[in-house]
Amino acid sequence: MKFNPLCIIVTLTGAYLLFRLRFFFILHPFRCLKKTCASLKKRQTARSLVLALAGTLGVGNVFGVAVGISVGGAGSLFWMLVSSLFASVIKYSEVLLSQASMDKRGSESHGGIHNALLALGKFGGVLAVVYSSSTLLLSFSMGAALQSSTLVSSVGQIFDTPPLLTSVILSFFVLLAVVGGAAIIERVTEIVIPVTTIIYIILCSCVIFLCYERVPSALSEVWRSAFSSESAFGGALGFLLSRSLSEGFARGLLSNEAGAGTSSMAHARGASLNPAASGLMGIVEVFFDTVLVCSLTGLAILVSVPEPRAHFGGMELVFRAVCEPLGSFSGVILSFCVVAFAYSTVICWYFYGLESCLKLFSGGRCVFLPLYLTFVCVGCMIPEGVLVFATDTLLLIMTALTSLVLIKSSDRIVTLSELGGVLDKRYKRGIFRRKSNKPDF
Repeated sequence: MKFNPLCIIVTLTGAYLLFRLRFFFILHPFRCLKKTCASLKKRQTARSLVLALAGTLGVGNVFGVAVGISVGGAGSLFWMLVSSLFASVIKYSEVLLSQASMDKRGSESHGGIHNALLALGKFGGVLAVVYSSSTLLLSFSMGAALQSSTLVSSVGQIFDTPPLLTSVILSFFVLLAVVGGAAIIERVTEIVIPVTTIIYIILCSCVIFLCYERVPSALSEVWRSAFSSESAFGGALGFLLSRSLSEGFARGLLSNEAGAGTSSMAHARGASLNPAASGLMGIVEVFFDTVLVCSLTGLAILVSVPEPRAHFGGMELVFRAVCEPLGSFSGVILSFCVVAFAYSTVICWYFYGLESCLKLFSGGRCVFLPLYLTFVCVGCMIPEGVLVFATDTLLLIMTALTSLVLIKSSDRIVTLSELGGVLDKRYKRGIFRRKSNKPDF
């Protein structure tokens, strides 16, 4: 079995940034929470956070978690949570750099990773084109097709509606939302995401409560499976090649998109904050997406379905996990949640894809919308395995390029974090020595 390179990239980049930033959100959680609450008092900042959550709360939280458990076993849930630790510091750094780019350029508020790649020198322009092209393709595969496929599958579990008709109806409502631009998308997601998230959390919590006697055994299985080897080589190599580790990291990143650099486009629309305060919004995003929602999904599956790896697909597994303890009507509620999550993600990824398209083709706005709606329509016809493979491949490319930017900009990230009050300032002593305390703008 091949090891997923995302595990190496995310682990090394996240560990390096955690070390450089002195584990700030782990050692000083109350300081970070205080600054986060102060930032969220600004309405535009809260709306930008909800827009970013709209891009991440979607197929990864439901279908992705189910696929991870069915392929990698219960242990994938453990590694999904481990990946969130690295994802948090990576997301923080992405958003911080994007906000710093906005502050520097004034009206320039999007494409922080693209612009950072341009500044890398001789090959920066080529890397920037590769990154924006990957983002554009990812908007078609994950943002449009995979979300549409999951939505159609969810509706099909309850209603006997032709898949193509469902996807055409979805395309129509996507068109209604996106014609008004990013402002309309923000207003839609500001309503849909909080309501849907609350309903979904209550739904999963009810499943866990009704099956509470199975919670200890499920948690024990998560721990046991996380460190068991499925490789014939055994030992450390077997651990690194285990499906639990690979699927946990891959599904966690499919959900929160840390390393992709896309949600920094949404956070950059927030009210003018210092870059460190904006970066904390990225940590909040990972917490809600992976630590809270994905964990509830995984635990609900493990306590209600005895053998999740036996013979169930993604959405079928989730529906069985919810409907068996709560009854068939809960399937309707689950369908509503999946439809709302997928719809919000589709319209949010339209915004991301359009931004990338305009970076590549100044006159691509008229072409992008018909192409995007086409992928929304045909998503139900493309095998889910193909869509997941394409998504993982594009995320790998984008994560590698984003990690390059973050490592190259690590001194600047540390400086901006100190100026923003997230880190205590350190002068010419110790391993964090710097020549100057001035920001590297």
